[in-house]
Amino acid sequence: MIVCKYMDLETAEKCLENGTIRFIEPKSWKDPYEKLFYCANYKKELGWKKNMPTLLATCITPTTSCEAAWKVYTYGKTEGKKGLCTQFVFDFEALRKELLANIPSGLKMYEGKVTYRQTSTINKLRTIDSYLFKRFFSSELNIETCLSLMLIKRPAYRYENEIRLFLYTENESYQFEENNKCKYIDIKIDFAKCLKKIVVDEKATKEQLSIISNLAKELKIKTIGHRLYNEVPSSCFLDPKTECKKG
Repeated sequence: MIVCKYMDLETAEKCLENGTIRFIEPKSWKDPYEKLFYCANYKKELGWKKNMPTLLATCITPTTSCEAAWKVYTYGKTEGKKGLCTQFVFDFEALRKELLANIPSGLKMYEGKVTYRQTSTINKLRTIDSYLFKRFFSSELNIETCLSLMLIKRPAYRYENEIRLFLYTENESYQFEENNKCKYIDIKIDFAKCLKKIVVDEKATKEQLSIISNLAKELKIKTIGHRLYNEVPSSCFLDPKTECKKG
């Protein structure tokens, strides 16, 4: 199975240079509905003993061709490397094997496919007297409930066909790195064993493409430019005198 991970060009270069994949807290996600349950104060709002434990995630998709993804993963920026999308194409089984072999002791990995729910359904989940709330929640949070909540997304994003990989720990004193009040961890992997190819935004300059191509070349990984519109013919209709060449 092939899966893709999208990121901006600057992040892609850092991943290759460091040989790492970053898992980050859902509070960093842009869509407020995605991080709604993660950032909730269960102690204050429901009187429960604990809030949601620390979860770190990285997102992938088995959809190899999705033009919308090339827009979304540049994070709304239009200039520099942050404004250029990059697609890493992985052998999923090899990626999974690399991650499981390299996650630090004390961490566990969970893999789940996103379910797409209407906004009204998400609101019922968070309404304490609704049947969905009572059916979904127990008196306290458990890890299964937490992970299920973090796999809910609005149907506007169904095109992403997303799979999420989570890291979590039952050790509350586990120390993660932190940036801008957001926890993360970089997992070392051997890209040469799991990364099949790299596709770079067609707007990248020759110099920008050359930098990431050289990084990938050291790992014997193919780099190509994204080509959605570049091969469109100049005229709409075929010349009837032109014959198709065989072979």
